[in-house]
Amino acid sequence: MIKYMGISLIILAFSMIGITMSSKLSKRASELELLLVLIEKIQTYLRYKRSPTNQLIEELSEYDMFSPFKFLKDCKKMLESSLDFPTAWKNGVLQNQYNMNLVPGDISIVCSLSDILGATDVDGQLSALDLTSSLLKQSLKEAQDKKASHGKLYRSLGVLAGVGVAIIIF
Repeated sequence: MIKYMGISLIILAFSMIGITMSSKLSKRASELELLLVLIEKIQTYLRYKRSPTNQLIEELSEYDMFSPFKFLKDCKKMLESSLDFPTAWKNGVLQNQYNMNLVPGDISIVCSLSDILGATDVDGQLSALDLTSSLLKQSLKEAQDKKASHGKLYRSLGVLAGVGVAIIIF
């Protein structure tokens, strides 16, 4: 009886590891989609409201939909403490990079926004944001492809590794 419970727990533990790895792929794709929405929102604010950078960050940090991006609130706090925008943005992103499911390439794209916002006139910022958006779309496509190809693989390998370990131990 205890032997079967042990086997079940081993298989369950390895299955959960596979499911967790698979869910990280899904979360990355979701966060990239949300980043694209953030960029669209920034473009809208620049195009129609012509908001200064500090006000833009303040307003974006208040949106509930962007609550997974804790770097917005951190950036807002740093701006309130009179830190310049590029430094506040990069520090906010880098301090929160482990709270996100993004890969280093995605993080560098998000960090690059610090060099775009407030650096040039509105048209220059909008053009640079279009480029950033296309880079994020490429990352999203890659994330969705990886999710489709590796997600099921991770779940299956988790179960199979659990069964394999259970067979070896018992």
